[in-house]
Amino acid sequence: MSSNKIKKDNKIKKDINKLASEINQHDYHYYALDNPTISDLEYDKKYAKLLELEKKYNYIPANSPTQRVSGFVSKGFEKTSHRIPMLSIQNCFSDDEIKAFDVRVRKFLDAKLENTLEYFCQPKLDGLAMELVYKNGILSNAITRGDGVTGENVTTNIKTIKCIPLEINNAPKLLEVRGEVIMKKNEFEILNQRQQEEGLDIFSTPRNAAAGSVRQLNSSITAQRQLFFYAYACGAMEGIEFETHKQMEDTLRNFGIPTIPTRKNLKTKSINNLSYIASSLKDAINYRNFIYNIRPKLEFDVDGIVMKVNRLSFRKKIGVTAKYPRWACAAKFKAEEGETKIIDIKIQVGRTGALTPVATLEPVKVAGVSITYASLHNQDEIDKKDIRISDTVKIQRAGDVIPYITGVNFAKRKKSAVKYTIPNKCPTCKSVVDKSESASRCINPNCESQIKEKLKHFVSRRAMNIDNLGDKLVDKLFYAGLIKRYFDFYKLTKEDILSLEGYKEKSANNIIDSIKQSTTQKMHRFIYALGIRHVGENTAKLISKHFKDIGSLMNADKEDFFNIDGVGGKTGEAMIQYLANKGKEEIIELLNVIELVYSKTSINNKTVVLTGKLQRPKQKIKEILENFGYSTLNSVSKNTNFVLYGKKPGSKLNKAKELNIKTIDEVLIDWDNFGGLHKL
Repeated sequence: MSSNKIKKDNKIKKDINKLASEINQHDYHYYALDNPTISDLEYDKKYAKLLELEKKYNYIPANSPTQRVSGFVSKGFEKTSHRIPMLSIQNCFSDDEIKAFDVRVRKFLDAKLENTLEYFCQPKLDGLAMELVYKNGILSNAITRGDGVTGENVTTNIKTIKCIPLEINNAPKLLEVRGEVIMKKNEFEILNQRQQEEGLDIFSTPRNAAAGSVRQLNSSITAQRQLFFYAYACGAMEGIEFETHKQMEDTLRNFGIPTIPTRKNLKTKSINNLSYIASSLKDAINYRNFIYNIRPKLEFDVDGIVMKVNRLSFRKKIGVTAKYPRWACAAKFKAEEGETKIIDIKIQVGRTGALTPVATLEPVKVAGVSITYASLHNQDEIDKKDIRISDTVKIQRAGDVIPYITGVNFAKRKKSAVKYTIPNKCPTCKSVVDKSESASRCINPNCESQIKEKLKHFVSRRAMNIDNLGDKLVDKLFYAGLIKRYFDFYKLTKEDILSLEGYKEKSANNIIDSIKQSTTQKMHRFIYALGIRHVGENTAKLISKHFKDIGSLMNADKEDFFNIDGVGGKTGEAMIQYLANKGKEEIIELLNVIELVYSKTSINNKTVVLTGKLQRPKQKIKEILENFGYSTLNSVSKNTNFVLYGKKPGSKLNKAKELNIKTIDEVLIDWDNFGGLHKL
């Protein structure tokens, strides 16, 4: 091989490596920091370019973001040993137990050292413990905690979590990063709603959802679940050393690995920086109380705090036992639980026909919220917990949000209580119920309850997003005979709304205006709004990105759907079945009034940050801006092009002025005739 050929090959590889590293950095800013530095359009172009180069030159670097595999099906997970055991942490449940832990720690230190003892404190995340192994900066393995000595190699699935870097710059020879894979509360609620709609098993807690998602044999399922990772420790290391835990976490963060940043004191209102260095036992207990009080506001589940001796040399003096490190403890919170009685169990029929049993409860307060209903999900859940009408049950709130029954107080069960079985006939249309899956399902597509729930889904915020058309109004319109199918929404008149009890001229006008505004819609929202079984919001986005326009979608065959990365066989079959069963006719009818938006109109890919109280809802403004090619960011950086501010703007406006970024008062904008920020 000639030297020129070698030089050319090396340059090509260097260019591909550089582009892969650049995209990985953008992934870190977008997924870990929630602070994208380029527009989606620019990102897509770079990603497409990388794919093209890798294919053309048959070279894929180990750090390539194209290898975040989301279609790999595994036969099982191989067992892999940890170089250093992942020990458990001893639990403390009261202030007295925390004090006893502090006494034990100080026993192993010299009297002089005790005066400089600090505890690094942070929330105890309720997720799945994970070890990431980086060799020369490249992610080579991801291993679950397992029994602490041996875990499961889940590398393929972990690579689908976008906030986890595939490479780290200026890395040591070996770095094992330990942390927690979690699912945030809002994503947990969305996932369970989707699972229930599609007749799949639901998850009792965000932790179970995270663990179940990581251990999927099909990585495309993991990829569809919105998981996150926070690092909190290191295992084996070569070529790097730390003096304190704080220094360790700061370094990991500089490597692009998500950690929970440290706050300076407990008085500030911000809940973005949660970790804390306590200089005394009293300080640590105050921190525990602080986290307990703000727990409902956090975006992830927390079941206590972890206290660790901050200085690593002290940890060596204190040592470990066979089970626990002596220098750390988990100060757990007591689970907030209520006890109440089941008055009745009623069946709700969803838009896909799934029959969901819901317990009506005697009102009970849990974590400050009065609870009167709790979903029982399916027959398996009822049988597993042996739940019966009139039972006294224990109830918690999963992720401090969703009420769920944890068990039955059998000592208080009445002798007359009988086992509950979901009926064999639909309570709405009396059709036969299919019980072959985990979710019982009404098989009648003309079932009144299914139709009504589909209509509610169609107008919902994440679908067609028709403001002022809530569930109660949809019920009234349905029972008045004014809507039976999606197209009926666009035939509604002001007089139709005024004919309903409780609606006046102004509210009727607002409703009709909202319906008109929905007639320009993004393709993925439109697909999701159709309510096709197995087609959730993320799947709709994948389908929309693949087909580009609705005509291509309507003419697709089963093979086309199978070729979409992240879309499974069930989804493909559901789409084909929908299109074959009058789906095309439904779409064509809707397209008589709806104009679909396929791509953004590019105006130099500018970025915008919003701050203050604006004239219209922020989500509406974001949609207008995005349709004109702007990317909306959450925080101000040197790469921000505009800051758009309303009344009472916050620190974002001050930061923009410091960085000499153009600021625009929203009062200057006519949103109905918006032509772009570049004109102002």
